[in-house]
Amino acid sequence: MNNNTLEPAPHMIGKRIIASTNGKFFSIKYHNKRGETNTYTVRTGVKKGSKGGTNHCPPEAITLYIVAKNGKVEQPHFGMFYLDRILDNSILPNR
Repeated sequence: MNNNTLEPAPHMIGKRIIASTNGKFFSIKYHNKRGETNTYTVRTGVKKGSKGGTNHCPPEAITLYIVAKNGKVEQPHFGMFYLDRILDNSILPNR
């Protein structure tokens, strides 16, 4: 057993996968703390509408721009998702 090899923490792997979407829309299936499972259409890289300041998101979570929940279009807003509660993700085809 080689203890000299460093492996990234699981939350860092998840952040890399999400960052690889490069601002494209994608969907995630998320299990919230109330026990509900919802599907969100989200994207990364959105800055318009943010007020700036400090992001108080913990390292094991990521802030995403939400445009739809369970297939219903919502007023776009930012939301925080814990990476260990994301059950599935898929990149949506170009529209």
